Amino acid sequence: MDAYYDTSLAVAALEDHIESRAEAGLPQMFIMTAEMGDRFGLNIHGSPNGTSKLVRHQNPSGEVEEATIGIQGIVCKTALPPFSIGIRRGDNRTRHLRQGITVTGLGSKHFDQIIANAKHIHTMFSRYTPKGKLKTPPDFIGSYEHSTDKVKAGYSTISASNRFFTPKKQATDYEEVTIGEEIDPHGVLGNVDTEKWVYTEDNKVDYYTIGVNKDGETTYTPTLPIVFQVGDIVELQASLLCVPADREHALKLVLRSVALLDGQHTTEAMTKRMTAHMTKQHPPQPSKKLKRSNPYALEARGNPIQRRQARVDVNEARVDVNEAGADVAINTSDVAGNTEVMEE
Repeated sequence: MDAYYDTSLAVAALEDHIESRAEAGLPQMFIMTAEMGDRFGLNIHGSPNGTSKLVRHQNPSGEVEEATIGIQGIVCKTALPPFSIGIRRGDNRTRHLRQGITVTGLGSKHFDQIIANAKHIHTMFSRYTPKGKLKTPPDFIGSYEHSTDKVKAGYSTISASNRFFTPKKQATDYEEVTIGEEIDPHGVLGNVDTEKWVYTEDNKVDYYTIGVNKDGETTYTPTLPIVFQVGDIVELQASLLCVPADREHALKLVLRSVALLDGQHTTEAMTKRMTAHMTKQHPPQPSKKLKRSNPYALEARGNPIQRRQARVDVNEARVDVNEAGADVAINTSDVAGNTEVMEE
């Protein structure tokens, strides 16, 4: 995002989307309160080893499932597929690849409330951590410096990501799935050692565009991860998982899906940027005066003999003109003399 990106309009649009999605009937970080927890049957499920996660109790069955929370923001950083073809087979980087995205509010008050609620949830998870050793601040909250020609400011961010592969010995409870060409067109992810690492349903991230049909109903259309650009307004669906990390525990936002809410401001900025670049590369040229053309002169310049003849003709013409001028002078005197006689 740069000077061509209209920050004020984007922030206003973001706040409209946050308010609208708060009424979508899904758990949202913006309204993460005790009342919302009761409404959706949200609870933190802990285990003896200190691992815990946010779960949802389905009514009336009472079945427990992993809960996801909606988070809206403006994209300021992405790490989404497809990935570089420079990674070779056996490269250790393949097994550590993650797909993630970072969003900010660029000063939005509603996004500031999302940050505050995320910090409150982090505090709640500390109750389920041995001796309260929960890493603070949470890794998923960071900062973003936004600069334009007029202002330079820092804003809070939220990041969510998901690893591409799970160690096979830890994936016994998950179903393995196929990596599609839309995610890995270059076959980079196929370089991993499948005897040790697997791609499961828990590693999968879904991508959508959100729209409204003719009946006014919200629609979710699958799309490609390459669609999402810095500056887009999106909604992340993420689960909350607390895991051991360096003698402490860390609360993670695990990315489950990304949905495009509004890409208009990014598109407009790209158009303005391209127009300015083209104007700079090809500035308006000053108008040129039309030259008068003399076909005879052009013909004379093109033939050496004609050029010499033209010089001769010009010299003769000068002689004729001089002689003619002398005659004119004499005749003029005669006329003058006749005039004087007539006046007498």
